[in-house]
This record gives sequence, structure tokens and C-alpha cells, in this order.
Amino acid sequence: MMTKSNLLISIVTICLVCVSMFSQTRSVEEVQADIDSTPNPTAFSVSYDDPKDITILLLKFDLRGTDKSLKKRFKELFLEMSSVYSGIGIDYKPVRNLLCISSRAKRFHFASNNDLTIGIDGETVRFVSPDRSTEVKGRKVREKLCWDIDRELIKDAGSSSSLSLAIGSQKLSMYAKELALLLRFSKLTEAESGPTESQ
Repeated sequence: MMTKSNLLISIVTICLVCVSMFSQTRSVEEVQADIDSTPNPTAFSVSYDDPKDITILLLKFDLRGTDKSLKKRFKELFLEMSSVYSGIGIDYKPVRNLLCISSRAKRFHFASNNDLTIGIDGETVRFVSPDRSTEVKGRKVREKLCWDIDRELIKDAGSSSSLSLAIGSQKLSMYAKELALLLRFSKLTEAESGPTESQ
């Protein structure tokens, strides 16, 4: 026969097991070790912002690739994907996911036409009205466009076999290298992930 104290102990034990299953937080150091084991660790970063009490996981890579026309129009053109987590470390649910495009060029390219269309394996998703910031320095201008995205888009982008972006009239394609980076980022955002095979 089970006594009240035995029942209480059983319930507490079950609750602790459930809490530990759903609150698997990976430390910044664990995630950094995971990043260091990737073929392209400089594309990723993880940091803790003490005043804001958030951890930021970031993927950043050059969208120009070997495209000479893009290199001529843009001195810089980067995709930045970030997941923001409350507190120290990465847990199962980020508080915010962002997809940003940052550029540096001779003129503004995304002032009026800045909707984002993402093509993932033949399906398209459209984002409108980005947060846009600009900066003029000498003869160069910087633009940064950011859209809030959901966790499913990160997973879908990471597991896609083809991915394309269109920002306004600017069309960009992702190739095997970029797709591998997106897959790695998707895996890094999972709290339970650990070192995995190189992509």
C-alpha cells in the first residue's frame, strides 16, 4: 500500500524528470565547442549579453559567392540568421528568431522594394515590412533588413535541398556550402544537440 509520503515522493520525482527533459539547456561553452568542431566555425558565433540576460546564436555568411555582378554592386552582402534565448545558454525555445540581410554599397538598393521571398524546395514564403536601418559613411551606404521568422523556417531551410532568396528585385541562390551552413545552424539551435558529423 502506498502512503501519502511515498505518493508525494513519486510525484515529485516524476515532475523533476519532466522538468529536466523539457529544460535541457546547453551552456555557451558547450555550443562554442560544437561550433569549433564544424568545418567553417567562423560563420557561427554564440555570446551571452549580461545586461540583457540573453544568449545569441548567430550564423553569418557572404551572399555574393563568386557572382561578379553582385560583387560589383555590393561591397558586402551578408545573410545573418540569429536565435535569441532568455538567460545563459541555449534551450529548446528561443524567444526570437531573426533573418537579416546586411549590405554595404555605393547606393541604397532596398529603400522601397524590400520584401523578402524565400523559396524552399519549390515552396515560397513571403515576408513584408522588414525592420530597416541605414547608415551613410563617406561614399558608402549600409542597409540592414531584418524579419522575424519562426523556428519551423529555420528547420525547413536547414533540411532543404534547394533554397533561394529574393529581396525586392535582387535574386540570390544558395548552393551546397550555404545549405550545409543552414543545416548546421538548425542543429545548433536544438538544445539537445551535441557534436555531430561534419557537414
